[in-house]
Amino acid sequence: MHDLPDIRRLADAFDGRLNVLGRPGMPSIAELADAGVCRISIGSTGPGIAYAAFGRAAAQLLAGGDYLPEQAMVLPTGGDDAKDTAAELPTGR
Repeated sequence: MHDLPDIRRLADAFDGRLNVLGRPGMPSIAELADAGVCRISIGSTGPGIAYAAFGRAAAQLLAGGDYLPEQAMVLPTGGDDAKDTAAELPTGR
């Protein structure tokens, strides 16, 4: 179901907290919340995205031996704003 008016009618008629599966082509999170949706799931797309990235990295290595830029390994430093700060892992030895 992608139609926002249909989602709104379902949320209004549903006696509980409505959960929807978020997919491309769905209304925005703000629109869904305004329509009465309480939770948006991504289902199995999270692992699927990870598997696809792993496949791209493996294909790149097999084709030319180069690593993808996304393969740079960083760890949060644990500072006040850990999402914006990262420390590179030690290399090699």
